Amino acid sequence: MQASSAKKKQSGSRVFLAGFLKNTRPLQDLFNKFSNDWDMNAASGLAYNLMTAMVPIVIALVAVFGLTVGNLDARATSDLIARIQQIFPGTGQATDIISIALKSLSQRAGILGILAVLAAIFGGSRLFVSIEGYFDIIYRTAPRKFLAQNVMAILMMVAFLFLIPLMAFASSAPALLQSLATIPLINQIPGVVQLTNNAFVLGLAGIFTSLLIAWILFESIYIVVPNQRLSFRHSWRGAVVAAIGLEIFLALFPFYTTHFMGSYTGTAGFLLILLVFFYYFAVILLIGAEINAYAALGIPPLPDNIAVVLRDATQPRTE
Repeated sequence: MQASSAKKKQSGSRVFLAGFLKNTRPLQDLFNKFSNDWDMNAASGLAYNLMTAMVPIVIALVAVFGLTVGNLDARATSDLIARIQQIFPGTGQATDIISIALKSLSQRAGILGILAVLAAIFGGSRLFVSIEGYFDIIYRTAPRKFLAQNVMAILMMVAFLFLIPLMAFASSAPALLQSLATIPLINQIPGVVQLTNNAFVLGLAGIFTSLLIAWILFESIYIVVPNQRLSFRHSWRGAVVAAIGLEIFLALFPFYTTHFMGSYTGTAGFLLILLVFFYYFAVILLIGAEINAYAALGIPPLPDNIAVVLRDATQPRTE
């Protein structure tokens, strides 16, 4: 009886283990795809591309803001700097880079100013060329032709420049609600004051708005940038995961910089912190793309990492 009971327990354990491995197989395949595509190495290159594109993007953003809203006075300029600072990690050193961009733009006028803006748009668009290159590996596609690739990158850059102010405005929605409560005609509406003074409700509104903004950002990248026809049905999973990952990362990043990078000071320390910030942003971006490629399109992982696959593909056959 004891031997029979032991055999039943052993058989039950094997069935449970087999079922567990079967259920976790998609996660294992997704991890293998991420690892074999060398996404962590790709994230390093993408982080560098993000840093080099930052100043051109800020210059073009300031120019678009000025052309859209009109000539900037001192108050509008300071408000713009504050909004742009929200894009970067929580450190005052970001103001230096933004000030450089503003000074570079203000020193040019007329045709030189237009050329500077066009150059900034072109320089910033190189970021999307590099993202497409990393997505080519993830989606197993060939790069676009030179003209099509640059058209995509420039159009994405222009869309990005108009999307950022929209995101900055949406992210300030909770503060806007509070400011509306100070208007006499509005604060007389029943429930308005209670709503705007409810920290819990405003906190939820801020979280929801941030998630929505992040989702729009990732969704636009995942649909437009890959050289692959992707619909909303094929891209929403990765965008949701990336948006949630970004929100968690942004919540934990100040703690990380305070406790693990607090010894770094000055411009060099800020650049290091910024590089870490962009590196993990790049990791999140690539994870979302991998989820879309594997879960939505069914692209399997490589049998081994890229170096081994290329070696096996190019190694001369011996007879």
